[in-house]
Amino acid sequence: MGCRPPPESGGQPVTPRRLAVKALIHQEQAGYANLVLDAELKKCTPPLDSRDAAFAARIFYTTLERLPLLDYRINQFTKKPVAKLDAPVRAVLRAGLAQALYMNVPLPAAVNESVKLTRALGKSSAAGMVNAVLRRAAAADVSEADFADPLDRLSIYYCLSRPVAELFYAQFGAEAFPLAAAFYEKPKTTIRVNTLRTNDTALTALLQQEGHTVTPGPWPGALVVEFAGSPAASAAFKKGLFHVQGLASQFAALCVDAQPGQQVLDLCAAPGGRVCRGAFYMRPRSRACGRRARADMESAPTVVALRLRIYPIVMASSV
Repeated sequence: MGCRPPPESGGQPVTPRRLAVKALIHQEQAGYANLVLDAELKKCTPPLDSRDAAFAARIFYTTLERLPLLDYRINQFTKKPVAKLDAPVRAVLRAGLAQALYMNVPLPAAVNESVKLTRALGKSSAAGMVNAVLRRAAAADVSEADFADPLDRLSIYYCLSRPVAELFYAQFGAEAFPLAAAFYEKPKTTIRVNTLRTNDTALTALLQQEGHTVTPGPWPGALVVEFAGSPAASAAFKKGLFHVQGLASQFAALCVDAQPGQQVLDLCAAPGGRVCRGAFYMRPRSRACGRRARADMESAPTVVALRLRIYPIVMASSV
């Protein structure tokens, strides 16, 4: 199964695995993960069904979440560092290993599909290497004890960025390790209801009609949703009835307790969830302002605000 073959595919259909690998290649070049994946899903005509889209998304995000440890394993069995491999081969190896180690995909299936994908991407000469490396990397005995340096343990074994690993260890010491391990508990997708246009009850019913599983969040306006595919594919999302936003980000905006008539300034506004959440509470005739965190995200908060139909949003110059 897959969507119609694009011109560059040589007539091969875009399967969930191929889509995930293409998204990994593009994300590595530049871009926010959720935006890159959504762009790849939108290219599929006809669209992938919800099950295939969900599988592609899981491969993509699992690979990114475990990237340092995946690369550590792969590097033990390649002649040159994974960073110097051709981008398609690098992405196939990472995605295939992620499936075998973290997604309950049987190793033979993960290997065989990765080899087929390597050939489909025009890298037939690397197919044998992909086969051998995946089998050896998946079987390698890697444990937390292999990383004596605490920062290496946090940044490689637990896959934290180096700055975060340094901050974690400085603040929490040995307690940083169980905290980092907790990051890999199955995450839940949470959304912020656009209370300017709907309410919790109405949106819950609409999402359930679309085939998604919905439960109430910890406070009004927050819902926990198990989406059947990409949240961006939801009709309710396209209508601007909700925004995908983690509970921590929602809580930060909630603590501001913005009131009608006030002005709110977010000095790190990208992609724009917090500043939009403030506008939900402030209502029309108030103003929420954001200062972009990155120049390459300059349009993101404005796009979010327009989709949600929140118009008193003003974006300042990027840092």
